[in-house]
Amino acid sequence: ISPVATLDELEKQLTQRIETLKETFGVLLLLYSIVYTKGINNMRSDMSDEAQPIIDSVYGYGSQSLINLMLTGRAVSHVWDDDQNIGGLTLKGINKQNTIGFLALLEHLRYCEVGSYLKSPFHPVWVIGSETHLTVLFSADRRLVSLETPAERARRVFKKYDPEGNNFIPENLLQDVLAELGLVADDE
Repeated sequence: ISPVATLDELEKQLTQRIETLKETFGVLLLLYSIVYTKGINNMRSDMSDEAQPIIDSVYGYGSQSLINLMLTGRAVSHVWDDDQNIGGLTLKGINKQNTIGFLALLEHLRYCEVGSYLKSPFHPVWVIGSETHLTVLFSADRRLVSLETPAERARRVFKKYDPEGNNFIPENLLQDVLAELGLVADDE
């Protein structure tokens, strides 16, 4: 265990140990480091289902919770924006725009929806998830990414209050939507 306090110290430690990480079980050392740094109890509190394994015992794939932990520092189980309340059950999602992004083939197949926080990261780097592997895609063109625009924020907030996903919000939630967007509306 090598505690570090700054990014410079971390870079120095990794540079000194890069050959160890390239060896046969180097990826396991990296995984142990990530889990140990987060803490098992903290990981479980992030996850929607604490009993879900972070590595599939049959195929050896990392779970979405593990991928999210590595990308965002939080082991949440879903890739949508913010938390969603479904039938009284709170399912945790990504809570802010991330440094690097994530895109999923499963979204194209309509099995999941990746939120704008992961689709529009701060840097033009994305991890692409398919059924069997992960790929990293990056660009030197910074114009591919930007901060969230007011229109994107409005869509995200509206979607948060649209529990059925049918592009309608209940009338009683309109004040909440307007308040979260910092807009003023008179009560009737």
